[in-house]
Amino acid sequence: MTARIETQRREAEELFLKLPLPGASDGNFLPLEGVRLPERKPQAVPAGCFSPLSEDDEAPGIPDEWRSDKFALHALARWSLGASARITGTPARPLRVERAVEAGAFRSIHSADAGSTGAIVEELTGLGEGETVTGVMELHAKEDARVTYVLFQNLHRESDFFLRVRIVAEAGAEVTFLPVFTGGGRGQLRLDTWCRGNGSHVKVRGLARGRGRQQFDFWLNTHHTEPRGRSQTEFRFVMDDASKAVFNGLVEITARAQDTDAGQRCRALLLGPQASVRAVPKLLIATDQVKCGHGASVSTVNPEQIHYLQSRGISRARAEEMIVAGFMGEFLSGLGEPRMAEALGVEPEEEP
Repeated sequence: MTARIETQRREAEELFLKLPLPGASDGNFLPLEGVRLPERKPQAVPAGCFSPLSEDDEAPGIPDEWRSDKFALHALARWSLGASARITGTPARPLRVERAVEAGAFRSIHSADAGSTGAIVEELTGLGEGETVTGVMELHAKEDARVTYVLFQNLHRESDFFLRVRIVAEAGAEVTFLPVFTGGGRGQLRLDTWCRGNGSHVKVRGLARGRGRQQFDFWLNTHHTEPRGRSQTEFRFVMDDASKAVFNGLVEITARAQDTDAGQRCRALLLGPQASVRAVPKLLIATDQVKCGHGASVSTVNPEQIHYLQSRGISRARAEEMIVAGFMGEFLSGLGEPRMAEALGVEPEEEP
């Protein structure tokens, strides 16, 4: 595996050096003034960095969607911290990857064997004020696998992050991806999910909690290339103070992917007077034998709700927390991660 990844690293370095930082003309919504990607030169893959994977897990080349992506190429070329999780059979507990991230780049390669059922939890903490990190994460769910993948981003509030996630679901596979974002000062997530097998199913249910002057830029692309695929993408934002977020969602359905059922939705709750969320949902459909939809809504806290709760002896802070928890609703259930609930600003559920 090391030799193949090193070949990919060298190609990524060549492409990275040729590309400028993206700008508004590239469809980029995130202001990039002052962003400086770490200059750490690529090194050989550290021994034991990845756990053993089967031959078909190894990346044969750079995915097309990353070949013109400056930040993805930076991570592929210059990562120094790597990890992987492989689901075989039915493990009783989630496989955990906990990273204390440093400025630079990191990489994850995850997989689920055919017919396996399990969960992977990846947590990102660390960085310092003014530092920047790039990262690429891949999950390959093979035939009839059932996978839940949780990504918890809780980096330093004054740092920059540029993360890329690629999920591939083969025939009959079901993947649930749960990204939870609370940290970082300015950052971007670009997610590409591929329903690449007949009857594959991908569900994305994301949560983002913005405070201060945080800026989140989410690009969520779902690609259907085979018949009878299903996908549902829903992101919920709770934005306070002067925090800002962009939901840029795309569902692409090829002519071959007939009988596809796909949807995307963005819901936002604004708590601060200068908070904002911009929703840009898009559909790109090459066949009429599909069921597809999208929607977005942005709302503020109803003062009457706050008044009602305060009249019953509940403090304003606690009343707001209750409203936020209600807005996040079922997205919170099933996480089983108290630190995530606390970072989102709600009380964690008590274990029975």
